[in-house]
Amino acid sequence: MMHRKRILTIVVLVALAAGPAFALEEIIGKDGRSAMVEVLETSEDSLTVEYRIGETVVKAVVPARVLDPYSFYSSRKRHMADTAEDHLALSLFCFRSGLFILGKRHFDMAAVLNPELVSGRAADHTVLCEDCVAKMLAEARVLADKGDFGEAEFLLTLVVDVFPETKAAAEVGELLAGLDARRAKQEEAERAAQMEKLADEAREAAAARYGALKPIADAREAARKLYQQGLRARNQSTAKGFLEQAISQYRAILEAINVRRKTAGPDTDLAGDLLDLEKAVLRDVIRAHVVAGGISLSRGAYNDAEQYARNALSFDPESAEARDFLVRVQTAIAYKDYIDVRTRRPSVPGRVTR
Repeated sequence: MMHRKRILTIVVLVALAAGPAFALEEIIGKDGRSAMVEVLETSEDSLTVEYRIGETVVKAVVPARVLDPYSFYSSRKRHMADTAEDHLALSLFCFRSGLFILGKRHFDMAAVLNPELVSGRAADHTVLCEDCVAKMLAEARVLADKGDFGEAEFLLTLVVDVFPETKAAAEVGELLAGLDARRAKQEEAERAAQMEKLADEAREAAAARYGALKPIADAREAARKLYQQGLRARNQSTAKGFLEQAISQYRAILEAINVRRKTAGPDTDLAGDLLDLEKAVLRDVIRAHVVAGGISLSRGAYNDAEQYARNALSFDPESAEARDFLVRVQTAIAYKDYIDVRTRRPSVPGRVTR
């Protein structure tokens, strides 16, 4: 048995290392390597694929456990039958793999296709949702402990939006209040540490740099407050209004940084500080675009959401957060097109449905 497992693992690794010859779609391993293969068949826990090494065509079964969860999910969803049983099985895979929102989505789709089948699993679904929310809250606490309050806050708002019916969601309000207090305390400590550092170094030079950066840092803080107001707003239109204001201010801050850089002169320390600040502002403005785009996506405004994603990428084409969001939007559009074809309704305005 162990010998067979080793052979299968070697086959999968060779497949992942093989270059594309006649490939139709990409699969990605947990180690990050990818390969273009032809997917012949899928099951609840594996893909049957064909790939070419030189002139030799090889057929192999790739277990889901060696693939990136989202990669397996994408292939399985693309090839599986549109039945309640398949959606329910895919839902369980998503829940177990940490793809919580996708898991809930496929469970709901299974419920639409076959309510009787899903009604018998309702208790299991409730347990899975509670477990997912518990994990998300735990992850939010870990992020907060690391000082990544923005990501922690995003996770908490996601719990309220996607799993509002869970018992654990009731904790979110208290956790958000705690985040605000911890953020304020951390920022105060960071400011104090920065001032102490400035006092320990060459005071005049450091004070000059601080004076040059303070207006920009203050403007960033004002933009961050608008972003936080957008996260807390219960009305989506109000939330987008705050987020758009924040995005506009972030753009102005980036322009101010470029202007200050041109007049900074030979002060390499100031140039370095400006670069660090620019990187931080870029992260902020990309995140604001992703959150605003997420609101558009939840409202079915797919073109608007896609534009937010592409605007975010215009700031940093290598941003993983922006690229992941664009993939999420494109996946949603593809699914919407699929539903529209089945119901013979036109899809997203301006988009050709194939």
